[in-house]
Amino acid sequence: AAFVVESGHGRAKYGLWRLYDVQDIDRALPGKGNKVKHASTTIEVVRVIENATLDWKSSRAALVRCAPKTGRTHQIRLHCASVGLPLIGDVRYGGPLRAQITSDARLDVPGALLHALEVAFEHPRGDGSTLRVIAPTPSWGTFALNQSQ
Repeated sequence: AAFVVESGHGRAKYGLWRLYDVQDIDRALPGKGNKVKHASTTIEVVRVIENATLDWKSSRAALVRCAPKTGRTHQIRLHCASVGLPLIGDVRYGGPLRAQITSDARLDVPGALLHALEVAFEHPRGDGSTLRVIAPTPSWGTFALNQSQ
């Protein structure tokens, strides 16, 4: 089942991106003209993988599909972490550095396991058409999809 995460979004005092309460939207932030902006992401848990090992601890891992309604910096990373689903490899926002999904299969984590399957936006030529870019699922994503629930 999918759910929506709504929050405020902006840079904190020392330049790090963070989430704010929705009641803080439009509140002024440090810096010239900076303010808290609205951020919204739909998150769907596609698969839960039991018996994973994350940073040497037994845990569960989840493959999720995110659909950002707004386009804020680090939005997906922040929203996932805020609901207890930090990205594997995303240590900045609380994610584990290492992952072992089965006893014989270790994922080499090249960085945050985040992949844009499809991105669509208005074509820059300005004729009202939509430019859609689709990228194949990376090997770690295919691997996670094929694990038993």
